[in-house]
Amino acid sequence: MNSVVKIASLVLISAAAAQSAFAMSARECVAQQRELSETAVELQTTQQEIAALAEQAELAGDEYVSAQEMSGWSDAHLAEAQRLEVEFNTLRDEVDTRQNTLAFDASEFNQKRAVFQEECAAYIAD
Repeated sequence: MNSVVKIASLVLISAAAAQSAFAMSARECVAQQRELSETAVELQTTQQEIAALAEQAELAGDEYVSAQEMSGWSDAHLAEAQRLEVEFNTLRDEVDTRQNTLAFDASEFNQKRAVFQEECAAYIAD
């Protein structure tokens, strides 16, 4: 019985030592927290930029629809409608690309934050 207790104690100590070997130090947690904060600000800034770009795309789309209605009036009106169509499609594609990139970056950020919260739980004040 005494040897079972010793073995159980050794197993628990080994498990705790192995887990602590992978946990971040307080200094690493502070650095990671700073990096996460900076990344969060960058993500918010990017989201605001995308929102502004989406608004530009919407306005370009409205202008394109209006120009398309007048495109039969003359060659100049047709050329303007075609130019606005290209502008609208370019802006819309840029919005889509940036939104996809933002979604990927946000997912990566959330994964890093989850690891941070798990590994730095001992240092995070409730």
